[in-house]
Amino acid sequence: DFQPYEMTLHGGQSDAHVYDLVIQELDQGRNVVFEWNSRNHIPVTDTYQPLTDAIVDYVHGNAVEQDSDGNLLLSSRHLSEVTKINRETGQIMWRLGGKNNQFTFLGDPVLAGGGAFSYQHDIRRLANGHVTIFYNGNQFIAAGQRGSRGVEYALDEVNKTATLVRELRTTPDIVSLFMGNV
Repeated sequence: DFQPYEMTLHGGQSDAHVYDLVIQELDQGRNVVFEWNSRNHIPVTDTYQPLTDAIVDYVHGNAVEQDSDGNLLLSSRHLSEVTKINRETGQIMWRLGGKNNQFTFLGDPVLAGGGAFSYQHDIRRLANGHVTIFYNGNQFIAAGQRGSRGVEYALDEVNKTATLVRELRTTPDIVSLFMGNV
């Protein structure tokens, strides 16, 4: 949803435009039975994108997965975040990664000490309850981290922990600045 947005409060342009992310579920008759708009739930300042551009794609969703409990898992590249959305109410249930991360990462040296994903893709819930994510690493590779990687986490959604189960890498490391999956 491409909308005009007054960005001067955020150091941007008065005539900027923002891409909001809209998720819709349609029935067989193409009637909307569920709709979620990022503008109603996620502030534009949660992005890692510049807010000074004329066009701001602040969320950039790249994967949505129906979770085993019927709710939605959303991967948002420009938030460096996976968001769980209640499919009945549209409310955010939790945020994994990004500026408003609610989880503690355990056993992951890349994300230890309060780190977060970096422009990830491809959230998936596995049959064993774990999640996989493709960690592109855009924000951190320049700081000397190795390449992109696939990761599998055991999530404790009550105690808000994400424990690294395994990491999938190439040898030598390859950097995928955009796209990728596990």
